[in-house]
Amino acid sequence: MDGRRAGWPGIAFVVLLLLQAGMADIPTLDTPIARIQRFYANHGGIIVVAQVIAVVASVLFLLFVWTVAVQLASGSALGRLRASGALVAASSVATAVPPLLLALANAPSASTAHAFTRAADVTDAILFAAIALFASELARDVASGWLRAGALVVAVVAVAQLILGLAEITVLHVVAPLAFLALVLLLSVEALRGRLGRRLPTPSGTGSVAAN
Repeated sequence: MDGRRAGWPGIAFVVLLLLQAGMADIPTLDTPIARIQRFYANHGGIIVVAQVIAVVASVLFLLFVWTVAVQLASGSALGRLRASGALVAASSVATAVPPLLLALANAPSASTAHAFTRAADVTDAILFAAIALFASELARDVASGWLRAGALVVAVVAVAQLILGLAEITVLHVVAPLAFLALVLLLSVEALRGRLGRRLPTPSGTGSVAAN
């Protein structure tokens, strides 16, 4: 896949995750256990489909990062960017596992619902840690100043969501994922336009230049 067409898997990833998010809002531990049990008992089929979509989207994200990273980095920086992207993809797959198991359980017991909902919260925290790492690597490598600023914002928001999520505070529950999706969408569009480049230090230390 050439550099420009690398943007299409990124766009497909964003579309699929928005579709998946609209299908089911997975409850967290701040939801009463009885309500969590009813949710999975009543929406099992939809949840299974939503998690399958999430797994497919994760594969597309890995393909996107693996391909587009060549335009943004080289050498060890390329390896770090790809590794952080792979970690995001793997963490995203992991977040699908607890809801999928609860949905397949059909009518989970209170202890099962609590355990797997806790596991879902933990995997969400791991995902946002991975997103923060990926966004930080991206900010270090990308030539575009506004994309670099956007990546830094996403990294900060992801860390905030990681901390707040562990404290069961949901103020960034919607904002943090949307910020990440917006960053991926912008990267995808810039890849399709052939406008991505890597950040290279200048000998004078006065800035950076883009290299394709």
